[in-house]
Amino acid sequence: MKVLAGTSFKIAKHSFYAKGSLGVNNRSNGYSDEIRLGFETGSQVFKNNFLLLVRLNTIQSFFNGSLSAENSNGSIFANNVEVTNLGGEIIYFITKKWSASFGYSIPLSGKNIYKATALAGGIAYKL
Repeated sequence: MKVLAGTSFKIAKHSFYAKGSLGVNNRSNGYSDEIRLGFETGSQVFKNNFLLLVRLNTIQSFFNGSLSAENSNGSIFANNVEVTNLGGEIIYFITKKWSASFGYSIPLSGKNIYKATALAGGIAYKL
């Protein structure tokens, strides 16, 4: 279950938005349940050609599972996974229909999960 809420606001005539999320991941088969929290804010800049976003997300374990916390392959499906990431994204609106994006995320902390910088990129078409 997850709850998401957001709002838009202005600072000195410049529009921003902010949203937050709170969720519980009820896992089964011996895995620990998790609480997931997130925050995101952003704004369009440079004549609305770019959208700049900043994100902070965390997953925290309840440590209530019965499986060993680690497994042989170190996957994200290990038990008692905890991670906090800080990231950002820039989206360039090429036309009204096409956009390109680049995202970057760094782990601030982590447990039982691979901790490294993540890069993402994409191209989108609006129908």
